[in-house]
Amino acid sequence: MNALVTLSMVEDGIALLKLQDKVGQNSFHHAFIEQLLARLAELAGDERARVCIFRGMPEVFCSGAHQDLLLELADGKQTASDIILSKVVLDLP
Repeated sequence: MNALVTLSMVEDGIALLKLQDKVGQNSFHHAFIEQLLARLAELAGDERARVCIFRGMPEVFCSGAHQDLLLELADGKQTASDIILSKVVLDLP
């Protein structure tokens, strides 16, 4: 599986979360979200981390929700409350 999202410790207490899905332009599709949530869980459990820098690619930080996810929302297959990403970020220690 391609690493769409990576997490590393840069230096004393500083973590770097890289969004690097070149094909999907860092759009929020299922595989990207799955990896992002996994890296955020790792970050939440790392007591060394005090600050996290979110970094996109040179040409795009994030292109937002992928069309498939938007269609699932429109069709009622997903609800806005199913999208927990912002809560996970805000709840980081």
